[in-house]
Amino acid sequence: MVDWAFPPQYLHLTQARKGSNLFMKKLLFVLSFLVMTNPAIADSWTSSFSEEGSHQATCSSTSAVSGIQCTGGYCDNISLRCGGSLGVLDDKWWTGYFSEENGGYQPCGGKGYVVGMSCKGSYCDNIKLYCKSFRNKTPKSCGWTNWISEENGGKLVFSSGKYAVAVKCSGSYCDNKKFYICK
Repeated sequence: MVDWAFPPQYLHLTQARKGSNLFMKKLLFVLSFLVMTNPAIADSWTSSFSEEGSHQATCSSTSAVSGIQCTGGYCDNISLRCGGSLGVLDDKWWTGYFSEENGGYQPCGGKGYVVGMSCKGSYCDNIKLYCKSFRNKTPKSCGWTNWISEENGGKLVFSSGKYAVAVKCSGSYCDNKKFYICK
C-alpha cells in the first residue's frame, strides 16, 4: 500500500489495517455509493447522434435525460446528458415521430421520463422519444426550459434533479428545442 496517497491525518487508518483489504473495500463501497447517489457526479453524456450516422442515443437503465447539447446546422448532431437513478423500471416504449410540421410537441405521457431520442430525415428533422416509467416515481414540480439551438450555444443542462418528460420543437428541421422537465 502506498501511504503517501492518504492525507497525514488518515495514515493511522492504513497502518492499522496493513495486510487487510477491508479498509480499501469499505472505502471503495462508500465512494461508489456517493457517485451513484449524487446526480452531479453520476451524470454523463451520450455519444453524438444524427440522421447521418448513429441515429439514436439512450441513457442507462435507471437514468433519464438531464440535458442536451447540439452542434451542426439546424442543431442536428445531438448528445444527451443522462443522470440520476430513478429507481426500478416499470415500463418502456418509443413514441411516434414528431416535427414542427405536425405540431412539434411530444410528451412521454403518464409517468414517463425521456431516456433517449432517435431521429430521421434531413438535419434530424423527425424525432421520436424513448420513454420509461419507474415504480413509485411520478413527475412533479414541472416547468419548461428555455429554447436550445446551435445559434445560442447549443448546450442546456437542466436544474439539478430534473429530467425531461416532453419535448417541443420549432423552426425549420425542428431546429429549436425545449423540454418540459420534472423531478
